Amino acid sequence: MQVLTDAVAQTSGVTPPYKAATYGADMRHYVNIGNMPCVMYGAGSVDRAHRPDEFVPMDEVAAVARSLALTVATWCTPF
Repeated sequence: MQVLTDAVAQTSGVTPPYKAATYGADMRHYVNIGNMPCVMYGAGSVDRAHRPDEFVPMDEVAAVARSLALTVATWCTPF
């Protein structure tokens, strides 16, 4: 989580908040069956998800792509 948090802060200038959510997600299978910790992160608002007028602003998609690219580059770089 820290690598992703740092990447978001570095690419956006804003430190993202940590939040808990009460809705379900498929990542529960990784956690409960695979014993793999997970982080849910992405563009768009959950308030607009799974509705007839669902959309994700492209600038948010681009911001997430930058953050994930930096996360992967940091995670995969040897110490």
